[in-house]
Amino acid sequence: VAEGTLTDAQFQQAVARARAERMGIGEALAMSGAISYDVLNKATRRQVEEVCVTAFGWREGGFQFSPGSTERIQDVRHDPIALLMGGYKRFVTADQARAGLEPLGKAVAGRAPEFDRSLFVTRSVFQGETLTPMVNGRLKIEEILGRARDDDLPLLLALVELELATLTGLEAALPKAAGRVGSSAPSRPYTPEERSTRDLIHAEYQRVMAAPDLFGVLRLRRGASIEQVKEAYLPLAKRFHADAFGGLELGEANDQLRELFAKISEAHSTLADPKRRADYDVLLERQDAGLPTDMEVIFKAEAAFNRADALMKQGRFSDAELAIKEALKLDPSVAQYHVALGQALLKGRGASGAAEAREALDKALASNSELVAAKILKASALELEGNLPAAESLLREVLAAEPDNAEAMREYRALRGRSKKGDSKGLLGKLFKR
Repeated sequence: VAEGTLTDAQFQQAVARARAERMGIGEALAMSGAISYDVLNKATRRQVEEVCVTAFGWREGGFQFSPGSTERIQDVRHDPIALLMGGYKRFVTADQARAGLEPLGKAVAGRAPEFDRSLFVTRSVFQGETLTPMVNGRLKIEEILGRARDDDLPLLLALVELELATLTGLEAALPKAAGRVGSSAPSRPYTPEERSTRDLIHAEYQRVMAAPDLFGVLRLRRGASIEQVKEAYLPLAKRFHADAFGGLELGEANDQLRELFAKISEAHSTLADPKRRADYDVLLERQDAGLPTDMEVIFKAEAAFNRADALMKQGRFSDAELAIKEALKLDPSVAQYHVALGQALLKGRGASGAAEAREALDKALASNSELVAAKILKASALELEGNLPAAESLLREVLAAEPDNAEAMREYRALRGRSKKGDSKGLLGKLFKR
């Protein structure tokens, strides 16, 4: 209302309808035609972001979750790193960040595995930042503080506290950072048993944190069975549970022990659960293929695809083509995106786009050879290229698998009729009027 997108009267009418019909205010606004569902989704995403980021500024209070079906609400998921970064940017001043980082000045800042995966999101929040290249495993915190712009200091604090940046040489910094990072040095020298235990924890911590995946955390090869996962987990969990080191003074190794046990537990809970393991296998496959695993990138690709779908329905095929190509640039692994590109090219360009459309549809079929829509569209592209026998063969293949497929049967009969008449305008000729 304040921005002028809605009139106050429209808003009040929607409020009345929402109360009368017991629906959300956003749904009432969209159903009344006051705003489009696209605008509603954008507004809801902004609202979710605002609620989450504002909550970081609270110093007291509580929260609760009310379980419900996700099918009944809009998909406005956010990357949690983006929300956390937004909180640091809004609520942490340069002076506060500097005060928090100066005790760690002697530590060298490196990159955790999650650093690069979150870089796109980080830069979308801290736009124009020049700090991340300095987090390179060579510069100390105090050196970065001397070079970084004040505007970027909250980002450095965020990277450290969210453990996206690693800190080495912390022991030199601990006397200054007592009470802030880890546990302070003991009031007495370590016993031989404590020293050997600290060395053991440190060595295992280094191994686990350097493991290429969760299978490696449990010293397993990829593809290990659930039984093998359980067998590998039990001795590790028993060996590195905090109770196993009761009575020992471990200093900052206590922090490593907690992180170590948490990682071992994460590996077990993920790999021993069939559903979570299936999701994790997909994640590994995407990593191996060089595909995005950052949910923010995947969501942006989905948004671009949805925008393209809306443009197609409006007959704006050139704009739809651009939107689909944007989605494919972000996430080329989704077969449906390639199908949509083929469709946009055929409808928007006709014969001049047939070759590019066929290439897009081939990529879709390489990903999923059972995509019937891709096969029918490819037949269209082949005919527009003048390859009628190949188009006819592909449609026969579809009909052999799905004899009742009305669309394939209609196109096949039309193609056969044109073939007999020597009409080479193509399967979509009438549609394109070419």
